[in-house]
Amino acid sequence: MKQINSFLLFLFVFLNTYNLFAQESLIPRQELFKDEKRTHFTFSGDGQTLYYKENPSAINQIFALDIPSQKTRNIEIPGVLKSMIMFDRESMLMNTTGPGGNHLYFLNQDKLSASLLPFSAHVIQIRQPTKKGMVVIIQREPSDSSGFYLVDKKGRAQFLLPFDGFTNVFFDDNAQPVAAQRAKNNGSYALYYRQNNNWKSFAQFDWNESRLIGGFQKIASVTKDGQNIFFTDNRNTDKNQLLRFHIPSKTSEVILEPTNADILPFGMLLNTEHEVAIATSIYAHSEQFIVDKSFEADFMLLQKNISGDISFVDHSWDGESLLIREFTGHIQRYHHFDRKKKKLTYLVSDRPHLEKFSFVPRHFNEVTTSDGLKLPLHVYLPAGTDTNKDGIPDKALPTVMYVHGGPWVGLVHFNQWFHQRNYQLLANRGYAVIVCEFRSTTGLGKKVTESSYKQWGADMTRDKAEIAQWAIKNGIARKDKVGIWGWSYGGYATMAGLAFYPDLYACGISMYGISDLVSFCKTDFANNALWRNAVGNVNTKEGEAMLKAHSPFHAANQVKAPILMTTGSKDARVPQSQMDKMAEKLSQLGNDVTYFYYPEEVHDYRDKHSWISFWAISEQFLKKNLGGKAEPVGDDLEKANYKMVFDENRYALNTIKKH
Repeated sequence: MKQINSFLLFLFVFLNTYNLFAQESLIPRQELFKDEKRTHFTFSGDGQTLYYKENPSAINQIFALDIPSQKTRNIEIPGVLKSMIMFDRESMLMNTTGPGGNHLYFLNQDKLSASLLPFSAHVIQIRQPTKKGMVVIIQREPSDSSGFYLVDKKGRAQFLLPFDGFTNVFFDDNAQPVAAQRAKNNGSYALYYRQNNNWKSFAQFDWNESRLIGGFQKIASVTKDGQNIFFTDNRNTDKNQLLRFHIPSKTSEVILEPTNADILPFGMLLNTEHEVAIATSIYAHSEQFIVDKSFEADFMLLQKNISGDISFVDHSWDGESLLIREFTGHIQRYHHFDRKKKKLTYLVSDRPHLEKFSFVPRHFNEVTTSDGLKLPLHVYLPAGTDTNKDGIPDKALPTVMYVHGGPWVGLVHFNQWFHQRNYQLLANRGYAVIVCEFRSTTGLGKKVTESSYKQWGADMTRDKAEIAQWAIKNGIARKDKVGIWGWSYGGYATMAGLAFYPDLYACGISMYGISDLVSFCKTDFANNALWRNAVGNVNTKEGEAMLKAHSPFHAANQVKAPILMTTGSKDARVPQSQMDKMAEKLSQLGNDVTYFYYPEEVHDYRDKHSWISFWAISEQFLKKNLGGKAEPVGDDLEKANYKMVFDENRYALNTIKKH
């Protein structure tokens, strides 16, 4: 009996110690959703100092990291930093806002000049340095003198040209306007070059879905001599290409023709002549294309020494020092690369408060759909589950598949912490996480986008099902433990997945999703040409019938799996009624439904306490239905303003808010 009691005591102590260790290994929600971060990373002209801002603390200061000594100092500034750019080899130009309005300052050896704007002005953007000074966009009073100005080292502002409807104006090294973009009322836009003081169009683009994330067809740079314009274009191709327009001859030349994804007009590295040296596309991971062959050996060395994806942030005045950002699927790391010495030096991360935690890497993969579309994805695996590091766990895991919003909002979900913090939380709780792409997204070419037209409840929903089936077949996901989760369009996709593939998913989490396409397509937001063409025309009998067939609300009786639903009452895009009616119907049908909403939240939650409370409840939901770990709820619901509607499983531990 004593031996049994001793064994039971040992077992009790062991289990309690194990549980304590298991809880300690969980990254706290409070840490993942803190607002703290570093931003505005900028090189000095000599490439030996890294400037940055810390949010939300240090409002009236910036930080300067001396790269050779690795010592950091803080610099007091008047107001809050809006933007900063190197002016020349010695000076930085800084735009701040605060009491008294917006101001421009020179920063030289940690000393600030007097304000450069003696007139009432609002600095919209600092554009680019030239040998004659810095071009800035200024809104002045009276407004008829607003436009582009040249600011010199003595703070003198010389008017260059008015706004006149032009955006993204580019200048040569003599501060003369060379190229610009202008939008039209119908959503189309054109690219222009300037000759003999007149603007002339050299490329015109119809409206397309990529405009929803800023557009892919843009001017990338203008050479210092003002003779060449680098721009991206897909008018006659599936994928966005990089071209060069030669102004004297008025001819265009194709520089890059990608095969997997669109060449992006941002994220490029320019050489000292402002020619494109390295261009980028994103096919889940970043793909770089070397245009200037003098950078080829450097890039190969960077690839060898940096484990994540490479992004070029800034470079010194002479182009010999590069500021590199490393994307790894979690916190971003910044490096200094000395091209002459071939030396790579780690500098800082963007979220120092998270450096004490261990995050998991992501693995790239590709799925080919049954009709031949190639779709990229990332897989995040819990620590210790992939001993040979091949991206396949040692045994199949409970899995959560994330579906992004839009659905025309591609790219951003791969490298933004706003998204990645959720993937890391789930992997930390023991789930394989699949971050997928699907037809309709932007960034993979027109064919992928256009193949989704009028396919929301058909081919688009099938894409996600085939990715889930791929994960099961390849030993990533347990057949009976696949969950689907997303927000906005991803919220729709969750409900559609549960309704149209009821035997595939074990559960779903839907955030501010569309449940009834018929009623939604009658809203002011969706009753337009884009939605009628891409989703369905609610104003015709045939279109309304199709939208009804694609709506989870009208197929709610097919849903078998438990669902967690949440939304914000002030969502101006997807009305709360879309979630209210679906939750009510599922509850009436006897489904396992958890539903709560946030009275003060909008589309894409803004308050960190909303996200923390959302996961406090959702972790319990996933633990019950998929079997992973969950951080205790603790007091993570106390600061959140939410209201529980259905909580049959008491995931909120009966702490229903009263408002």
